[in-house]
Amino acid sequence: MQRSRKKITRPRVAFIDNQINRSYIKTLLKKEQRIVDVLTVSNQQVVQDQRAINNNLSHATLCSKIFLNQVTCGCELFYLNIWDEGETNANIDALLCALIWCLENDIHLVNLSLGTTRLSDASKLLTIVNQLADNNIIIIAASSNQQKLTFPAAFDKIIGVKAIPETQKRKSGFVYHDNSIDRIKISCYVPNESLMYKEEYYYLGTSNSFAAAIISAKICDLLSEGFRSLDELKIKLKNQALIKIPKQVHKAYRLYFRSTIEIPIIAIVNDSSSQIAKKLNEYFLKHEYQGMCLSENLGTNFSTRMLNIADFKYYSPRKILQFYAHYCYADYMIIESSEKLFKQLKTKEIDLVLHHSSFNILKIKRKVTCISYSDYEDYTTLFSEIYRYLSV
Repeated sequence: MQRSRKKITRPRVAFIDNQINRSYIKTLLKKEQRIVDVLTVSNQQVVQDQRAINNNLSHATLCSKIFLNQVTCGCELFYLNIWDEGETNANIDALLCALIWCLENDIHLVNLSLGTTRLSDASKLLTIVNQLADNNIIIIAASSNQQKLTFPAAFDKIIGVKAIPETQKRKSGFVYHDNSIDRIKISCYVPNESLMYKEEYYYLGTSNSFAAAIISAKICDLLSEGFRSLDELKIKLKNQALIKIPKQVHKAYRLYFRSTIEIPIIAIVNDSSSQIAKKLNEYFLKHEYQGMCLSENLGTNFSTRMLNIADFKYYSPRKILQFYAHYCYADYMIIESSEKLFKQLKTKEIDLVLHHSSFNILKIKRKVTCISYSDYEDYTTLFSEIYRYLSV
């Protein structure tokens, strides 16, 4: 006998964004849809927001319009303002505060139209995001419109979304990615739309924020049907997704595979038992350098800046290195590999090779500095040598 689902009559949806035009949003509400609370984060506290925007349509208001145009079920809406319209960056502490509020206030779905591209923020966000996910709170997060690694959109336990521009043949629908190199699960068409409000034009087009609002609407409807866990929601999205991947998706990051790498690249050739990659990355982080380690052996963990390259099975190690060297705002990149994988990399892109003394450096075709880490008695001395070389 099939177990019946406990439906959420009206999912509680939190929009973490900026200030809203409350009166305009109220004109869009259907039956069983209502604004429950409008809040703002001030001095690391969530308080009532009594301010009113009536003369323009803010970013949060436009995201709400797209969401309400798409959603069909009843829902309760909560708005948390963490940045002002004129600002270019949201405060990470305000974002953390808003996410904690969602955890403590029985929210079912979080629409996050923003994120951070700072690697230093990743570990701060990861803990609270995992707590939300463990409590069956679904987060839909937009990727950066600058095509950079974005948190929390790149995390495993949320659904990251980016936009695809509409074409003459296709104006709606979305693609689900199982192994996307940018770690974003959904590529979503965003229809072009223009509207006038109080003698001012607004254009709604290819924006990752608007794509996130479309997917949030789909998730909200699924929640109302009784689907609760992230895994079953992903299955439903896969079933609803377009089968054929549009050309725009393949073209989006092609430039990354051709661009010249300008940050230092350290290749570590070792066996799976070595801790050199982890230790070296910890050393750089301790000295406040921001970077990533791509590894064959270590699992993906953004709190320690590790990415397992096996996650991207459709791309060669060289392409993965090329991509992340440009996709992150990083000071350096480490790639840890076996001898077999190392042969697939181009040494002209590598500044330093760390290897065990048993590795034959004569196999490296182009002149590149090589350091045998097995010749050093301790990591401190080895790190000093690496640091001295890269500082020249």
